[in-house]
Amino acid sequence: MFESTSNLFGVQKVIGDKKSIVKPPAVLEARGLVASSDVVVDSDGVLRRGLLVPIADGKSNLFSLGATLGIVHLQSKGITPQTINRSITLGEVTFHPFRPHDGGYGHEDHGGYQVLLNFRNPQQSFQFVSFSEVLNNKVSPNLFTNRMVLIGATAPSIRDVFYTPFSRSLNSPPSTFYGVEIQANIASHLVSAVLDKRTIIQTLPNLIENLLMVFWGCITAILLWGLRSESNYLKLSVMLLSITLGLMGILIGGSYFLFLQGWWIPVISSFLTIGGCSLITIGLILVEKNQEIRQLLTNLEQAQEQIVQEKKQAGLAKFVAGVAHEINNPLTFINNFADLTLEASQKLEEEQAKYLEKLTPESQKKTQKLTKRIVENLVDLVEQSKKATRITQSLLRQAHPDMKQSTLTNINELVEANLSIISYSKQTEKSDFSLRVETEYDLAIGQQLVIAGDLNQIIVNLLNNACDAVFEKKAE
Repeated sequence: MFESTSNLFGVQKVIGDKKSIVKPPAVLEARGLVASSDVVVDSDGVLRRGLLVPIADGKSNLFSLGATLGIVHLQSKGITPQTINRSITLGEVTFHPFRPHDGGYGHEDHGGYQVLLNFRNPQQSFQFVSFSEVLNNKVSPNLFTNRMVLIGATAPSIRDVFYTPFSRSLNSPPSTFYGVEIQANIASHLVSAVLDKRTIIQTLPNLIENLLMVFWGCITAILLWGLRSESNYLKLSVMLLSITLGLMGILIGGSYFLFLQGWWIPVISSFLTIGGCSLITIGLILVEKNQEIRQLLTNLEQAQEQIVQEKKQAGLAKFVAGVAHEINNPLTFINNFADLTLEASQKLEEEQAKYLEKLTPESQKKTQKLTKRIVENLVDLVEQSKKATRITQSLLRQAHPDMKQSTLTNINELVEANLSIISYSKQTEKSDFSLRVETEYDLAIGQQLVIAGDLNQIIVNLLNNACDAVFEKKAE
């Protein structure tokens, strides 16, 4: 049977201890119909790669069984393998060798000629037939016509089982693939990619993968940093979290879509890049917000201290203004009466000179001395009262630089007082001026809330202007 069957291949293990290697049948080895059964498993125990050509003793020995069967089947279709730039090309499809950093790998063993396998779904992949069914003629002879037939053991005791990406399940324990299924997947991978244009898994160059991670990091930082001006901290937190989760969702969804198209984009590294940049950017935003809060707290403390000082000053100013106002009103009357008394005393001094000759010399001396003292005292009184008025007015201006205090004032009394002073002053000032005053006050007006100083000045101005107008009219 070994000598008469043209496409019957035996297998042997190439990699490992030579003493433990099981040799294939001598007839098949002599005819060169021997293939490798070696496979390569990832560090997590999952088989994702197909070993097309293993290397032992530093040289390539045999194609794997799956690769051998796939190439023989394609050769029957007129498609022969070619080596272009150290890559195996079958028809229009080039199977690039696995590199240690492809996809999500890092520093993986890339010995021999390996390719990333696009596994068949185990529920829709291959048809299994047992030896007993064949020996008992329960299988149609046409089942094996023009097909690749792999013969292997599926007994659990042999332990020729492997985990693949289809092994994991959420609802059941991980399932395993037999070694013969692995070789069948390798053969199907080659043949389907060439004849059926089935997708093969491709990866990006390392430079592009690194640039992709830089892109995710930059776009994360830019989008998050642009939110630092948001003053609502709850809204800021929601936006930061939403953008971070949104970018992660776009990454996962986009990577899954590309994987369906045959491109394996590293997700974990980009995922960690987004998370890391997000944490760093959020940390910087929090540092900036913390500085803003510290500055705001400092400003609040300064403002609070300023408000306390202003309150103290306002209280003191109010007190000073009240005292100054109460003093200023009587000072105004004292000042006016002092001026009038001074003028009267000076006229009295002039008049008494006419009668001094009738007095004894001693009485003249005493009278002149007394009159002089009265005039001097009145001059001092006028000067000091004006000085006191200037002081109280200055205090009022300091207490209320931009506003004046309103107080309850009896309007009738204010008019009466100013009228008496002005009329007497004008008649004294002008000897030929006589004035008869008639008043009619509103007794019901009572006290009104007014700025007494301003109202007093208005009344004085009105009375002065009225007297001057009457005098000018009389002089015409």
